[in-house]
Amino acid sequence: MAEKNVAPFGAWKSPITPDLIVAETISARSGIGYLTMNAREFLQTDVVLLGIVLYALLGKLADVIARALERAALRWHPGYQGAPT
Repeated sequence: MAEKNVAPFGAWKSPITPDLIVAETISARSGIGYLTMNAREFLQTDVVLLGIVLYALLGKLADVIARALERAALRWHPGYQGAPT
């Protein structure tokens, strides 16, 4: 049985598609994307992995912040039950 998403914003789709993220990473001239793509060109696997880990940590941080804002903004609503993580 498929799980039902109880978070009010859980079904919201971001207008930022993975294609846009990849395009900005490839064409970057600075930042994590540039660091990772430049390291890929010179076979610096450790730096590439660092870039991937940084992306994952920043994604997790964004998720935690979004969930905290959701809990704070919807605490008043009697139908909202914050889903445990």
